[in-house]
Amino acid sequence: MVKANWISGEAVAPVDLNEHGAQINTNQSNMATVSGSFVIAETVVSGAVATSVDFTGLNIDFGAPFLLTGSIENDSGSSAAYKLTFNGLNTVTDYQCAVIRTDASTSTSVDNDARLTEVVSNGEEVSFMAMIYRFSTGTPRWTSHASIRTTTGMHQDLVSGSKDATVSNITSLRIASSVLSGMALGSKFKLQKWVID
Repeated sequence: MVKANWISGEAVAPVDLNEHGAQINTNQSNMATVSGSFVIAETVVSGAVATSVDFTGLNIDFGAPFLLTGSIENDSGSSAAYKLTFNGLNTVTDYQCAVIRTDASTSTSVDNDARLTEVVSNGEEVSFMAMIYRFSTGTPRWTSHASIRTTTGMHQDLVSGSKDATVSNITSLRIASSVLSGMALGSKFKLQKWVID
């Protein structure tokens, strides 16, 4: 597991929640609102390959959604799907998602799963962006678009997913590989709060 570093580039002890719903180091000087979003945390897999990345100290209530972007290279030796779970509730069968994959042909599947992306083969790389929000009923939801570079070309994944139960708040996110060490060195993740005035 990789713990996301706050934007200052250093892991910091939990401090106060900022106006955008995340714990931050109050001494930071490089936080800024850019193009309608506020960078909360980012991390790069370094030192050793990873199986999961966690973002903690969040406050995703009914307010503006969060934008999660990333690129993951799979050098695990096996095919991997990447999952998104909330609040430490990591049993992926407690989630629902619908996946549409487009390449030479179009296919649709619906899973009892928490997929952020469809399966990525060994040696392939996926770039994604996901909008994460808590629906008015209290259900955590996400929609994501992923672009996967394959050995023969490209394909796209469109995913819509939700947790089966309601939560009072989304306080953490986990992106996890379905196989051990499915996130190669250099895999990157960034979490932003979408600012809506």
